[in-house]
Order: sequence, then structure tokens, then C-alpha cells
Amino acid sequence: MSTLFEIVNAQKVVTNFLERDEFPAEFNDVVEIRNLLPQKVDGYKAVMDKLDQEAKYFKAQADKFLTAASSLKRLHTDLKERIKIAMKDLGVDELQGDDFRFKLSNTKPKLKIDMNNLPAEYTIQTIDYIADKEKIEMELNEGVIIDGAELEHGHSLRTYVNKRSK
Repeated sequence: MSTLFEIVNAQKVVTNFLERDEFPAEFNDVVEIRNLLPQKVDGYKAVMDKLDQEAKYFKAQADKFLTAASSLKRLHTDLKERIKIAMKDLGVDELQGDDFRFKLSNTKPKLKIDMNNLPAEYTIQTIDYIADKEKIEMELNEGVIIDGAELEHGHSLRTYVNKRSK
């Protein structure tokens, strides 16, 4: 079976032959290859659908593994907290097993801020600039040239079911 690239090239060759009213010996071979295009298009769609389904399957699997990893991480954190609580209840800063030991050590204090109760002398004013996207898009559509902004045109590929005539 020919590749999509070969079929598209055959289509171009046929168009060139027809435009020049030339029908060389290889014309029939090229027409035959060109006639494979509908099959190739349908084949691409089938493969794309299968890839989409596989991607959804692996996404679902990844979500399951992420959920499992999150649960295990939470359990790890809970176990650490239990050890800390046990050490505090016992009034010790170290617990020792046969192979491992746990020791409480001081950490750098975390800064907690309640902005509602913080005096003004401990605040600073900031100004953030963000792009006015609506205005920029409107003016670009009107033909205004704006440094640092442009409209980038793209394409999307849509799939439709062919309606066969009866």
C-alpha cells in the first residue's frame, strides 16, 4: 500500500497531466495510486481514533497512579506526625529502633502573615501590568501595528463522516 505522501504526489502528477492534456504510459499507474486516497484517509482516521482511545486509557491509568501516589504521600506524612506526637507525649526528642532512629530537630520558623491585621508600616505597594488582550486583538484586527503583539493564524483538523448519496 502506498503512503499518504506517495498518494498526494500521485494526485499532483495527475493534475499536471490533465492540465497539459498529456497522457503518458505511466498515467494509468498514477491514477491507480491516486484512487487509494479515500482508503488512506479512512485508515488515518481509524488509527487516530485508536490512538485517542489509547491516550485516554493511559491518562486514566496515570490518574489512578497519581491518586495512589498522593495517598501514599499522605500516609507517609501522617506516620511522621504520629512519630512526632509520640515523642512529644513521651517528652523525648529521640526514638530509637533496632535499625533506625528518629530525632526531632529545630527548623527555621515559618513566617505566617495575616494581612487583615498587619500594620501598614509592614506592607509595600506593588503595581502589576498585564496585557489588555481584548483591546490588542481588536486593534490588530483593525490593522493597527502594535510592537510585541501579532495575530497568529493557525489551522485545526476536523473530522466528519461522509454522507453517501443513495
